[in-house]
This record gives sequence, C-alpha cells and structure tokens, in this order.
Amino acid sequence: MATIMASHPIGEVLGSHWSNSPNVQNTTCPFKIPDIHSSTDCRKVRVENPLSVCSHREKKTNSIEKLTCLCPYRFFDDRKFSFMDSVKKFHFGNSVDAVFIPEVSLNTTDGKRIGNIDGVMLMLDENGEPDYSKPALIELQSVYVSGNIQNAFDWYLQNQSNISTLEYTGDNYPKPDFTSSHRKRLFPQLQYKFNALENAGKSPKFSVVCDKPFWDSLGEMPTCTKDNADIHWIITEIRKTGEDTELIRHKEIYSKWRDIEQIRLMPTADLKKLSSDLKRKTVGGKATTLFI
Repeated sequence: MATIMASHPIGEVLGSHWSNSPNVQNTTCPFKIPDIHSSTDCRKVRVENPLSVCSHREKKTNSIEKLTCLCPYRFFDDRKFSFMDSVKKFHFGNSVDAVFIPEVSLNTTDGKRIGNIDGVMLMLDENGEPDYSKPALIELQSVYVSGNIQNAFDWYLQNQSNISTLEYTGDNYPKPDFTSSHRKRLFPQLQYKFNALENAGKSPKFSVVCDKPFWDSLGEMPTCTKDNADIHWIITEIRKTGEDTELIRHKEIYSKWRDIEQIRLMPTADLKKLSSDLKRKTVGGKATTLFI
C-alpha cells in the first residue's frame, strides 16, 4: 500500500503518540531499562533539549499511520513483545536463563576498533554464571533521516495545543533514509564483524532487530531454515492502538550471511550494459582522445 504525505512527520515523542501532547520537560525515555542502560534519559543528539522523536510518521490511508522507528531504544518496548525473548529462543532455546549486555566494543588483535556490537546475550549455566563460548550477537537497526527533523520537531513543540489542525510546511521535509540505513550502516557493519570474528575462529550468529518499514525497503532477501541460519531477523512494527502506540512482533525470518553478502555487497556487474554505454559514448557521443 502506497503512503501519502502526513500533515507533519512527527510520529512519537518520548514514547507517546504525537496526538497526546507529551510533556517534553520530563526527558525520561520510557523504553530504557535501568538495569541495562547507563541513563534512562533521552539523549538523542544532545543531553539538554534532546531530539526526542521516536518515530517518523507517514500515512497509508486517512485513518492508518505508518510509523518508522528512528531510535534503537524504541525496540526495548516490552509491553506486548520483547525482542530479547526471540533472541534467547533462537540462540539458546526456551528453558534457559540469559543476561543482556549493551554496546560491546569489538577490536582487532592490534587494538584497532572495528565497531560496537549493539548488544550481546550470554546464556547462564546451572550456577548462574555466564557462558562466554557462544554469545548471541544483536544489531538494533533503526532508520536514518534525510531532511531536517529538528526544525519539524521545534515546530511541533511550538504548536502542540492545536497540532491536529495544522500542516508542517518547513523546508527540507524529513523522510526515512532507508538506503543509507542498510547500505552505509547495517550491511557494512555486519560484513566487518562477521569477517573479523570468523578470522578469529568463531562462527558468529547475529539477531538483527528492525521494523517493518525498514524490512520492506530491502526488497527480496535470501532466506533459509532456522537450523541453517546465522542471521536471525526480528521484524517489529509500531502500531497505534486506541490513543497510544505499541511495539509488536511482525515476523521472524532466517538467512545465511554469505547469501546476503553476495547480493548486497558483492553484486555482479552488467557487462552488456557497460559495453552498450561505451559504444554509445564513443560512436554517438564525444569521446576524448587521451593518447596519440
């Protein structure tokens, strides 16, 4: 279903639907977990006056909104569904206890930084001790924005009292940048981390948490059975229910990384088109003689 332009791009603010006029004086993020995260304040972009937009808003119809997750902490909403339960089940099975560690640095043997793993889950043994031999690796993939969402957010805050009757007309209207989110972030990060861990003798498995709009933007993706997978896609969806929103599980998909890498990062060149373009430019165009 095609989307249509909404009256403004702000979907949720501090975990609350835009229509509820959330109080931004209290910058506590409702999705951060005190036992996991170092701070429960929203610190998006800056500590003071943060850019507290959780999701981008488009419309499918006049009554149905399409909300795209802009912040990875949005995935920690566990009121209806917890991605951690899906991670634990995929990597360890049902009847185990596990511990989650956020943002673990991955480095080379000579001390160079490869990047952060968004989360690692470790199974606990019968004594309650973490088993470090088979970590469950987790990537949380929210979506980048092209355009100026700060201006749209400032406009929203200034007009909360009558926001339902207004339309945002600011320049550089913000939109989800799905292409940058997977080409420049997710797939290169997975490639670096997979190769580095395999070079160290490991057989890594990643759970990738994303939302439905991001997943839909990928097009056709290679899949496999759960037993053969080393990529576990947990696809969520932000839905408006009643007066507010909630995160639900949309579906889970299984893939092999090398199949994804072959398609997304090592595409095959179209030599026929290259040849026809060269002929067109040398015969009908203006070819430049470089050497005589």
